[in-house]
Amino acid sequence: MATEIIQANTDFLPINLIDKAITKGTDIASLEKLMDLQERWEKSQAQKAFNHALAKFQQQCPTLIKKKDGHHYKYTPLGDIIAQIKDVLFNNGLSIRFEQDHSNGITVSCIVSHLDGHKESTTMNASPDKTGSKNDVQAIGSTVTYLQRYTLIGALGITTADDDMDGRINGNTVDPEYLNLLLSLCEQHIVNGLDLFRNFWKSLTKKQRDIIGTDKMNEFVNKAKEHGATN
Repeated sequence: MATEIIQANTDFLPINLIDKAITKGTDIASLEKLMDLQERWEKSQAQKAFNHALAKFQQQCPTLIKKKDGHHYKYTPLGDIIAQIKDVLFNNGLSIRFEQDHSNGITVSCIVSHLDGHKESTTMNASPDKTGSKNDVQAIGSTVTYLQRYTLIGALGITTADDDMDGRINGNTVDPEYLNLLLSLCEQHIVNGLDLFRNFWKSLTKKQRDIIGTDKMNEFVNKAKEHGATN
């Protein structure tokens, strides 16, 4: 009985419908519609596979070790993050790459791809970091590395525990740029649906969740539900 059910279901897969249509000599217009249906079905399956792989990655991703000393904090440099997650990415069929655009400030995108073809990106923009005695090239390089680090963290929904951004919290004062970044990361994960948004929320430190607040979190949850609870 189970075999019969599986066979009945696969009969209605777009690719099988195309085969039947060709056998019956269906007209070109109808075949084109079936091919469009097949393309949409493949994209849908690829997105589901991507979301499943990302959820498994977030579950298996280790707590990142912070080795670099900053101003009153420790953090995990970009190279260390990649070194610590590359095997988990590979085991879940995921890969990452970065793209840059310098036409309006410095824009960096982290693109996460799945072997089934679906990909998603997280993008951030900033000005060259001219603090200290950096020359022009060093200022650009510093900003690119900074943006690569945070687009990677945002795209994968990972945390470095007491992240270096927490160094921008002093008593009851929170750097507005830091708050905006946290809110932006939440917004970017909403499109993945409620389940993946919750995984991202859990990946934040308690300090980060407290900064965002319960009311804002509930607002994000409602938005995520609009994108489907299991997308």
